[in-house]
Amino acid sequence: MKFVYQLVLAIVLLPSLSLGQESTSMTPAETDSTNLPIDTISLLSKDHLMIVPFQPKMYMSDVDRDVGKTNNIDFYKVMGFFRLGLDNALVIRAKEEYEVITMHADVPDINRDLNYIYKSIGYDYELVPVKDEMADATKAKKIMNKFKKKEAPKTVSETKIDGGQVVSEGEMIERYMSTKVINPNMLSFLTEKYKTNLYLFINQLDIKNSVSDYRDYESDNFSRVIQAHYTLMDADGHKIAGGKTKEYFNSNTNDIRVIIKDHFTALADSMLDEITGTLLLLREAESTATEN
Repeated sequence: MKFVYQLVLAIVLLPSLSLGQESTSMTPAETDSTNLPIDTISLLSKDHLMIVPFQPKMYMSDVDRDVGKTNNIDFYKVMGFFRLGLDNALVIRAKEEYEVITMHADVPDINRDLNYIYKSIGYDYELVPVKDEMADATKAKKIMNKFKKKEAPKTVSETKIDGGQVVSEGEMIERYMSTKVINPNMLSFLTEKYKTNLYLFINQLDIKNSVSDYRDYESDNFSRVIQAHYTLMDADGHKIAGGKTKEYFNSNTNDIRVIIKDHFTALADSMLDEITGTLLLLREAESTATEN
């Protein structure tokens, strides 16, 4: 029954993506790349990107009761639809620029490998990278270093949970859930089997009420926020990018199809824009360094 629900959702919401082993590897021939910038084609077209969906235990939500009631489904199906919907949105967006392998598939061999991945990784809270305006050369240098081990600022006196996130009382420093590899053999295994050189881990999905005053609940008309935490690694386990993307929607929006179609696609666009931009910048910096 679970697979039937997933299949119906995939057909209704995202008809261009089918479930099954044949859909887990998508080549550039399936997309029209004529409208892509030439630098994107030359720098990214040979990248094979594996998308790893979040573990069910890494899902936190304040909306399941309302969404479940509206759609006549239980908690597990709500989570399952959101997990599938985010994966589908990411795959559709990513295949514009990469060859994509998705690990969310109803295929026994892939399911075994996905379980192997989950057993081989752990999670840590890290500081959300600060986005600022700077010259490309300086920015590229910062990107190369910003995912090194970070120490908590000394001025931070205490941390607390705020809206499901770890923040500092003194500076309100935002953090995201990041993936760490605890079994180095995993990446070499996946690279050999799937010919993948990039790994996009979806680490956590939060769907929370975003209210500043409890009285907001009385109106039954308040904001909610979706946050998708992610980490991008290369085949050697080097962290290339990471952070979280956010999308807001109204508490009166409880149709799961609308939430996925209107907001999960926006999350995917934002995440892939950040990842692709970082990769392009690094590749261009590497190319310049080689020429010099």
